[in-house]
Amino acid sequence: MYKKLTKYPFLMGILMLGLPVAIQNLLICSMSAIDTLMVSRLGEATVGAVGICNQYNQLFNSALYGFSSTGALFIAQYWGVRDGKGISRSYGVMVIWMAVMGLIFIIPALTIPDIVMKIYTDKAELQVIGSRYLRLAGISYLFQCLIMGISTFLRSVEKVKIPLISSAIAVFTNTFLNWVLIFGKLGMPKLGVEGAAIATILSNVLNFTFLLLVCVLKKYPYMWNMKAVLDWKRGLIKEYIQKLTPIFANEMLMGVAFALINVILGRQPKEAIAAVTIFRVLEGFIFAFFNGFFNASSVMIGKKVGAGKIEAAMSDAKKFAWVCPLVTLVPCLLLVVFRHQLPAVFSIGQTAAGYLSSMLIVNLIFCPIRMSNYIQNADYRAGGQAIYGTVLELVCIFGFSIPLIWLVGIRLTCPFILVFASMYFEDLIKLFIEIRYTLSGKWIRPVTNEGKTALIQFKNRRTE
Repeated sequence: MYKKLTKYPFLMGILMLGLPVAIQNLLICSMSAIDTLMVSRLGEATVGAVGICNQYNQLFNSALYGFSSTGALFIAQYWGVRDGKGISRSYGVMVIWMAVMGLIFIIPALTIPDIVMKIYTDKAELQVIGSRYLRLAGISYLFQCLIMGISTFLRSVEKVKIPLISSAIAVFTNTFLNWVLIFGKLGMPKLGVEGAAIATILSNVLNFTFLLLVCVLKKYPYMWNMKAVLDWKRGLIKEYIQKLTPIFANEMLMGVAFALINVILGRQPKEAIAAVTIFRVLEGFIFAFFNGFFNASSVMIGKKVGAGKIEAAMSDAKKFAWVCPLVTLVPCLLLVVFRHQLPAVFSIGQTAAGYLSSMLIVNLIFCPIRMSNYIQNADYRAGGQAIYGTVLELVCIFGFSIPLIWLVGIRLTCPFILVFASMYFEDLIKLFIEIRYTLSGKWIRPVTNEGKTALIQFKNRRTE
């Protein structure tokens, strides 16, 4: 079977690079789902509070993602030509920037969690519960920085199995500790929501420790060549910042945009907030499939652009644009089919269950379109063009989506499901614009000398 698959390099790339990442993300989503499932036994208010804390965590991850995406862009392209020094320098710049950004989010979580909660919701009960959770969970953010940095490096050099194994260990650890600490099993005190936060901390510590030990034992030269890792030449820093700025601006501003949307959603009925929390967990499973494609496309396209295989990179980008949404349609459909069984699993009331059911139907319609937009933007970044997708996303969400959601949700006080659906209309606009840009090939901007030379030849052939 392996020999047969080698005849289809696109499919081979998805299976070898995307499938392990998809499984890893499913495990990570399972951790979030298990947290929500166990916390749901403490009541809808607790579910809503923990969900709001996770929204702050999502903003934090959006910031880190900007640095990791930029680092992956450089590492994958340098990996394409096996430039060891280029890989090491890119890794060093990425990790340091991520650590600095981590502190910006860790300090408020540890020192002023009550203020953070007040930003996201006006419900006093949720603010109190969320503050207790966030003050502890913020400790785990430091380890999230380190885990994301190491995992990004390993994926970019096609070592995808190691992060998969570490995530599996973390999930099982988190599940066991949740059971022990939330409900007071095996002689431990019943800690409730604080127990969930402690379980998250310990599972992240174990995840990081495993990754670090494996990388030390395997002696990956690109990570431990400290002279090269810290050799930040002026040209590299300048080029890194040029690529980072639009990606970071995109991730941070998109994070801010989603935070503003969550603030509006946080003003909706308490049952709707609980339904949103559960929907985010279920949506995470869908994104797990998407992230597998995302990683595969970033490595496959970045590697080919860096090696000067421009036509092959173009071909892969076109395939990802339609394969990804088709695959994403499957889990969306399954959630709709089994939507009536979910309320019993998460212990929510009839009103919240009604909200959740409607949200899953809206998601079935729009999610495949959104995934196609995401994967095309990811391809632009892997090819070296980070500005176009950033501008398009920010213009659409700040110029269209947020004003519409505010109008529908706050000004007109429309039914919640209409407020929720308003988040997705922008994706229809972006789809047609991105398809045209993908076909143009203008997003290919190599950082390697081999890629730059091949791009000139590619453009000459197109003009002949």
